Amino acid sequence: MAKGARNKKKLAWKKVRRAKFAPREAATLISIAPNLELIREKLAEQKEIDIQRAKEAKLEKLAEAETGMVEEKPKSHLDPSNFDPKTKQDKDGKYAPWMSANDIKRLKKAGNKIKNKAKGKKMAVLKTEEKKANNAASRNEAQDAKQRVLDALLTETNKTSETQMDE
Repeated sequence: MAKGARNKKKLAWKKVRRAKFAPREAATLISIAPNLELIREKLAEQKEIDIQRAKEAKLEKLAEAETGMVEEKPKSHLDPSNFDPKTKQDKDGKYAPWMSANDIKRLKKAGNKIKNKAKGKKMAVLKTEEKKANNAASRNEAQDAKQRVLDALLTETNKTSETQMDE
């Protein structure tokens, strides 16, 4: 450790400074640190109020069930249940007002990716079917079918021309 005179003076002045600012530091700590007893009291009061409100709500529901009259409150357009949890859109296709523009942009991009993915799969299936249909065997079958149709047409025209000549 340092045992020099300069260091001893520094330590002495630190003690003086600490003593001078101790009350100010204690005051700031008191103002910053929460009073736990006060917070516990407030939480207990809030809990009692919540329990009392829950009991009242149950009693109201029972009273409504007995009378048979249930009042439906109209849903606000800002109610989170009006918006789809996955797409965050309402029935009109509008996004929730509490969403930022970047969130909306991100959701739109994700939706487009899903659509394009489905479209890509559909096109891939069509392409594979086209490749299957475009092999040599299928081309030969198609050519044979065309030839059969032409042969059938030729035989019909020949028969009609022979019957016309016989008359």
